[in-house]
Amino acid sequence: GDLLVTTAKDKLLRLVDPRAAEGTISSATAHVGLRFCRSIWLGDSPYLLSVGHNNAQEREFMIWDSRNLSAGNVKRERIDSSYGSIVPLYDADLNSLVLMGKGDSSLRMYELDFTGGVGAASAESATAYAISNNTVSTGASDVTKGACLLPKQANDLMSCEVMRILKLTEGAVQ
Repeated sequence: GDLLVTTAKDKLLRLVDPRAAEGTISSATAHVGLRFCRSIWLGDSPYLLSVGHNNAQEREFMIWDSRNLSAGNVKRERIDSSYGSIVPLYDADLNSLVLMGKGDSSLRMYELDFTGGVGAASAESATAYAISNNTVSTGASDVTKGACLLPKQANDLMSCEVMRILKLTEGAVQ
């Protein structure tokens, strides 16, 4: 892609063209909570995802249309009221979003749908369907420190495996 998306301590979500003299193309206020925010592109679509905390220190995610950041987010969803930051993982082939919280032992999966009017900055243009809220592991020592998606070549297709996630814990990679 031609553009970068960034978040910083000033709570702004920025769209940056690294080749332009001015740099920042547009910006919008994202998560106003005191905790760390993250942002990612959602595949080849014009949509961005940001995760962070709101005023009540509840974790949330927002979906933005990069073509019109000033219009605000097109989707906002509260996740929970936990303390740790969220690690967002996106699989563009499956339109699946996985959210793993640092310090948590669970993951949340969403299927994203952009067919409700790509280009229209409205709540109907991006929909997130919750797939699961499954516990990954139960021990207090197995809390998440980080996570990543493995490449598709690592999946066992004969066992119908379509996604594989590595979870970093205190003493192991699971």
